[in-house]
Amino acid sequence: MSNVPAMSFRGFLLGLVLASAWLSSSFVRSQTKTRPEPVNQSSAETLKLTSTDPNNLFIPQYLLPLIHAPETHEELGLKSHDVEALEVKLLELDKKWWPARILPVAEQRKEVARLEQELVDFVGSEFKPNVLTRLRQLELQAQGPRSLLRAETKTALGVTDQQIKEFTELARKTEVKSLELTQLQSNLQPSEEVAAEVSSLKNEESQFVAKLSESIEKAKFEKLFGSSFNTAQLARIYPIAPELIDTGEWSGTAKKIRDLKGKVIIVHFYAFECSNCRINFHRYNEWVDQFAGQDVEVIGIQTPETRNEFDPEKVKIAAARDGLKFPVLIDTKSENWKAWGNTMWPTVYVIDQKGYIRFWWQGELNWKGATGDQKIAEIVKELLLGKSRR
Repeated sequence: MSNVPAMSFRGFLLGLVLASAWLSSSFVRSQTKTRPEPVNQSSAETLKLTSTDPNNLFIPQYLLPLIHAPETHEELGLKSHDVEALEVKLLELDKKWWPARILPVAEQRKEVARLEQELVDFVGSEFKPNVLTRLRQLELQAQGPRSLLRAETKTALGVTDQQIKEFTELARKTEVKSLELTQLQSNLQPSEEVAAEVSSLKNEESQFVAKLSESIEKAKFEKLFGSSFNTAQLARIYPIAPELIDTGEWSGTAKKIRDLKGKVIIVHFYAFECSNCRINFHRYNEWVDQFAGQDVEVIGIQTPETRNEFDPEKVKIAAARDGLKFPVLIDTKSENWKAWGNTMWPTVYVIDQKGYIRFWWQGELNWKGATGDQKIAEIVKELLLGKSRR
């Protein structure tokens, strides 16, 4: 059981925001925002979308986060029945995508690339050619300056090998410093100075591509990237939550995520002899009271590590002793733990009314002054108020 908290992973969203900022200040900034125009089949083939090269660690894999956002669905011109068909496919892909986040980087990227290609094949077979073409453009926009490292981008824009070499070195420096920043933030250590260095390096990348674009025909950029799309607006970029695997053992009333559609769900994994987990208990009970009668459900999943935690009766006794006000799924085989790709006790997830994961937190909610409890409460309130399509 870990005493080291991990801050919420928002790398996908951060990257999308940065990419949007780069895009809006570059070659497409003067274009008028329009719906994707129909294209003929030969054009769609020319702009065929393929998965991001898993072997180039400098190119972010943003296709799966993008396709989960309702704003993307609207931009692609998908109707309600199209979205329904897409979500059936996403449910299949997400069962593999979500656990893949804990794989070693090389394995993770290969798995994500495989899932991206499966998504591309689905979109290509189910929807009109212009949908796939526009999705490709949105992905390149989300990847921002790093899209330059894609082979098809290099070819389409006529970028030289030397230019790619120079830009790759910039990207390498950024990644090294970004890793340092992530480690500092994960350990709640001062990170302002390193954050400024990362920002400066990313700005250098943007400036490199902006200067490069001056010598390339604007029409080539427009064909490749299309009209500007504000990726900074995207918030629903995580998978559909895995359904709970019911072991038949509960402390309290059994629940199913699919039966709770229309409600915000807080799911947390814990082990009753884990001190870090127990410290969070009063927060979970507070949420039960705070959101009573407001379409919010709190569910615990007890995943064992010690011998006592494998005994369902002892789990129930401990839940009663600790005054837990929510149902607890007793998962002695850790089936849910594996399905959700967990690595740490405790881990807390927020699931929206449509079943999508919106946020997660690893470790104690208030470790060394952290405010994970406040962040989660804020997200729940936003979802209840329907302030956004998040």
